[in-house]
Amino acid sequence: MNTSVDMARVEIERRLREIVVRALRLSKRADEIQGVDLIAEMGVTSIDALEILINVEMEFGIEVADSDLSQRLVASIPELAIYVEQRLVRKPQTP
Repeated sequence: MNTSVDMARVEIERRLREIVVRALRLSKRADEIQGVDLIAEMGVTSIDALEILINVEMEFGIEVADSDLSQRLVASIPELAIYVEQRLVRKPQTP
């Protein structure tokens, strides 16, 4: 287990929870979101999913592939964190 990767994922998950609060205009704190099943927990719709993913792109400077745009991608904070982490690794470095 790579501790720096685990810490990075914890930070990504924290930021994703903040994005969910902001995108859905929730009155709760980010740390109050379980994030295991956002569709059931927050009633995330396909429109909400798009709003979340747009915010994810802006926050992390990544591009969510058109083929990945779905409500399912944002259903779980841990799964979305893995996706973001993979995109960050593949992101080309600017000189």
